[in-house]
Amino acid sequence: MSVTAEARQEFAAIREAWAANLHRVMAARRKGRNADPYFHDWKMTPIEQMAWSEIRQAGIPFLPQFPALGYLLDFADPLLKVALECDGKEWHERAADLARDTKLADRGWTVYRVTGAECHRLSRFGELAAECYENDYLTNRHCAESFGRYCQSIEGVVDAISLIHYGRRIWLDETWAKNVLSSHCLVVTPRDGDAA
Repeated sequence: MSVTAEARQEFAAIREAWAANLHRVMAARRKGRNADPYFHDWKMTPIEQMAWSEIRQAGIPFLPQFPALGYLLDFADPLLKVALECDGKEWHERAADLARDTKLADRGWTVYRVTGAECHRLSRFGELAAECYENDYLTNRHCAESFGRYCQSIEGVVDAISLIHYGRRIWLDETWAKNVLSSHCLVVTPRDGDAA
């Protein structure tokens, strides 16, 4: 896919913004604080906007458009080296994504991927899935379907990241969260074998 001159300019502006703010962001993260991500006017696709909303709601310290190894990761925590990529049809090809994720994994990164359809799946299945899970209603067809949709939504993936990488206790258990994350990771690293 060819990159337009406008896109190249935006990528350069993002890299400049990160060059000016990376030290401050990393200092905040090392102190266990979320860094203010609004030092740049981030231009997000609709699916990235949906993912960003879930990330902010969950309180995960991800930052948008983080530069790593010459790539711009849609959302990332540079301290833990965990990233979330939103794969729209137009910009992603599985073979290229696998090669990219392998390079990142070789440098200690864990990259999770959600499809555009999963980003659009924001029907608050989590509340119903939580009720079904807590009351052991998953044998109920409606509950099982809701739980399955939740597992394949940006909400479910972000909740799983929140639990596994940040230890934030939510209604779901670690086994479930690890299964969700492993199904959204192209490259499993030794670190992921323990966490996902």
